[in-house]
Amino acid sequence: MFKVVKNDKRVFIHPLDSDVIEKSAELTSINEMHDRQIVSTALVVESQGNQVALLTCDQNILLQSW
Repeated sequence: MFKVVKNDKRVFIHPLDSDVIEKSAELTSINEMHDRQIVSTALVVESQGNQVALLTCDQNILLQSW
């Protein structure tokens, strides 16, 4: 399964780097650490000039405005 995702040109796997960790510390309105890391990764990748689509049905993420 991971090979399928890895070979999909629409998917980009970004590392959990210091930029993501720093951004996740700012997202105090999201209680769940993993949700903060997901959203912060999307925000960091977007800040680098990339178009980002974050697909979720998690109400904690949907109710936030970035």
